[in-house]
Amino acid sequence: MSPLLKIARRKRSKVWHFRRLVLESLGKDLWKELYFIQDVAKSNHKNYQLWHHRRWVAEKLGVAVAPEELRFTELVLASDAKNYHAWSHRQWVLKALGGWEAELSFCSMLLQEDIYNNSAWNQRFFVIKNSPLLEGLDSMRESEVEYCINAIKLAPLNESSWTYLRGLFGNDTKSLGDSQSIGQVCFEELARDRCCIPALSFLLDLVCYGFQPTVDDCKILDSSIEILSSLQLALYLCERLEVVDAIRACYWAWRRSLLPAIIK
Repeated sequence: MSPLLKIARRKRSKVWHFRRLVLESLGKDLWKELYFIQDVAKSNHKNYQLWHHRRWVAEKLGVAVAPEELRFTELVLASDAKNYHAWSHRQWVLKALGGWEAELSFCSMLLQEDIYNNSAWNQRFFVIKNSPLLEGLDSMRESEVEYCINAIKLAPLNESSWTYLRGLFGNDTKSLGDSQSIGQVCFEELARDRCCIPALSFLLDLVCYGFQPTVDDCKILDSSIEILSSLQLALYLCERLEVVDAIRACYWAWRRSLLPAIIK
């Protein structure tokens, strides 16, 4: 960053700080300040000083402002679905001021509009994990796995839904490896497209976690396969990924080199 740009940013930050001092000293109506910020945000919605100022105002107004703040972030996200500032502010509002009631539905709506919206997937995970109205990740896992599997069937090449599915299990790799339904999803997608990289990658992880497919499942990968040990299958998947995911061939070769120590 150039010295001139640094100076300019410091000056802008001081102006916003001075505005807060004036607002507080004069006891101005902070609800009106929200509308001022909204007008400024129309052309400056990535200005981090603006978002800092917005949070300060929201903190002063308290829980009553939560619906307004959620609506504000929705307006910004409608024009910029990946706006980091808006998502960060929204998460802060939920944690500090509340408004969890409709958040899962909001995420579902965004994903219905765009199943590839990684930010919406991230927000959904945030809600499942943090909402005081839900019973936590473990209790929601079964229904979320079903939701995720349906999303994968709609867009098998969407890395976001596969990543979300993996995240639902956290460090509980045993439960993930024991899940026959998830293993079958991988094979169903590979039956449609033997080069489906996310399915091959996920299946590799499942095998490393103890998943044991049937001979018929393995024949989906290659009709000439009779029976493979877990190690042989994992090696086969790595070799396959080195070909179909050539841009990451070195990574898959590295993964392959580790398999003998992982799978006994």
